[in-house]
Amino acid sequence: MKKAILFISLIILLVSCKEELEIEGHPENQYGVIFENYTNGQLYIQSHQLVMGMPEIYPGESTDPIYGNTPNVSITYFGEGTHFQKIEKEIILTKDKISTIRLEYPPVS
Repeated sequence: MKKAILFISLIILLVSCKEELEIEGHPENQYGVIFENYTNGQLYIQSHQLVMGMPEIYPGESTDPIYGNTPNVSITYFGEGTHFQKIEKEIILTKDKISTIRLEYPPVS
């Protein structure tokens, strides 16, 4: 019985001692961009210079801000909205500002 009470007390102590951690972004990622899908189908975006996986954007939607640490960014986008053709685009971002980029098909320079 005494062991059970000690065990329950230990569990209560461990549960009540939780700590919340806040993870901040990397301080060097000062170039932000939002991509908007102006095609008639979903798109996937790839880039080696931006901190992202491969976001999927549906028609008329946009991404949350995506950050990188270089102003010159190469992206590739493809999907139903481009009839599954890969479109490459070079963009130049402004430091400490979030730029908005329209992804269209056929691509507009």
